Parts: sequence; structure tokens; C-alpha cells
Amino acid sequence: MKTSRGFGIAPLYQVHVSVFLFGFAGLFGKWIDLNAITIVWGRVLFASFVFGIWFIAKKENPFKTPVKSYLFYFPLGALLAFHWWSFFAAIQMSTVTIGLISFSSFPIFTALLEPLVFKKPWNYSWFILALLSSVGIYLILPEWNWNSSYTQGAFWGLMSGLSFSIITIVNRYLLLNQKFINSASSLKLTFFQDFFAMLCLFPLLFFFPEEISLKSWSQLVLLGVVFTAIAHLLYVNGLKKIEARTASLISNMEPVWGILFAVLLLGESISIKVFLGAFLILLSAVLAASLSKKQS
Repeated sequence: MKTSRGFGIAPLYQVHVSVFLFGFAGLFGKWIDLNAITIVWGRVLFASFVFGIWFIAKKENPFKTPVKSYLFYFPLGALLAFHWWSFFAAIQMSTVTIGLISFSSFPIFTALLEPLVFKKPWNYSWFILALLSSVGIYLILPEWNWNSSYTQGAFWGLMSGLSFSIITIVNRYLLLNQKFINSASSLKLTFFQDFFAMLCLFPLLFFFPEEISLKSWSQLVLLGVVFTAIAHLLYVNGLKKIEARTASLISNMEPVWGILFAVLLLGESISIKVFLGAFLILLSAVLAASLSKKQS
């Protein structure tokens, strides 16, 4: 079986499955009664644990890797920690809907940044799409006031989208350029990002102490194993055959799944104004990814 068909699933469907799982993960921001830093730390802790068991079973030592590789792994881990912290912070400050919709603007960032890395054609039409996405952000917010938790949630959702865009582009770059990281694999790349994210967040736990109940621990295990380790691995492995901009296009379904789950399981409501804003953001994201793919 080829590596690119991890879990026996074709790369395209690996990305689809991962996006479905990531969409559901947003609800844990409301379900788990912990701050965002503790939630993300628990998430990457158990994800790292799962990968560690995998390496032990395969009798492979992932730390036997060139020192220069850590120059990529550690910053990516730190950026992943920031990405997931800002993601859960956005949801906790506002709603699952606002957090996911603002995060869903990340294909715009990908369309703007990826050509700089892979030397692809660049088009000024993306500025128009970015403007369209900005109008959508404006519509989903009840008010534009930094003192408003909704505005802060939307801001951190955008920062989560930007950081995820950078992670996606760099992951694809590393997977396609073996000269930078010898014997790089999607599994090793995913493990080190989660592992270093855990290390980066651990000192912060002393500044934001939380008492974790048994219920919260069980939720963190579920979040870390199913909705992080498996989802993250499928997404990164799919990037071997799928362009980052194509993966971004597929990832537009993440807020759709997340909002659907939030409505069904959390009872969140969607007004016509929010629906219109979400439509504009998702439309601009789809057009940006489609334009990028067409020009590549």
C-alpha cells in the first residue's frame, strides 16, 4: 500500500474526512469547561501520545532525525499551538458560528501567500475576493466594537485562519522538498507539530491553572485522539497529492459542518444577516481557491 493512501483512503478523501472531523472539533470549545490554553494542551498531549504509541509499535524512533529538521518542526509546532488556541478562543469569546465563519477566510490567505512560496501566478482579483470576505465578516458581527466579545472572537478567528494557512503551505513545501527534511513523512511531520505544540503550551499552564475533572479529561482524550491525531494525519498526508489551495477549497466545508453541528447539538441560531455574511465569506473562499487552482 502506498504511503499517500494512508488508512486505505485516497488522498482527496483523506482531506474530506479530516475536514469533517475538524468541523466537529469546534464544539469542544463550548463543551469542555476549561480555558483555551488547557484545551489545546490536552488536545496535542493525547495526539502526541497516540503517535508515540504508533512509533513504538513500528519500532521507529522519530527523534532520529537531522538536527536541521527541528528548525522547521519547532516553529511549526509553536504556530500550531497558536492556531488552535486562537481557534478555541474565538469560539469561547463569541459563538461556534462566528468563530468558524471568521476562520473560514483562510483560503484567501492561502491564495495570497502560496504563490510567493511555490512561485505560482498571482492575480489582483484576490484583492476583490478579500474585500468580499471582509464584507462577510462585517455582516456576521452584531457590532463593530473591540470591547465586544463577538468582535474579539472574529479577530482571533481570522488569526486562526492566517496561521492555519501558513501551516498548510509550509507542510506542503516540506513534503515536496525532501532536501530540507530527510525522510520526511506525513506521520513524522504531524507528530512533531503536535509534540512541540504541547511543549510550547506546557509552561503557560502554570500561568493559567485549571482543575481538570474526570469528565474534562475524557473529553480531551476524545478530542486529542479522534479529532486531532487522526484528523491532522489525514489532512497532512493528503497534501502529498493535493495542492494546498485545493485542500483549502475542500476545507471550506469545515465551517459548514461545524455550524450544522452547532445548530443541531448546541441550539445556536443563524439570522439572515449572519447567513448572508457566511455565504459571502464561503463564496470568496471558494472562488479564491478555484482561481488559484485554475492558474496553477
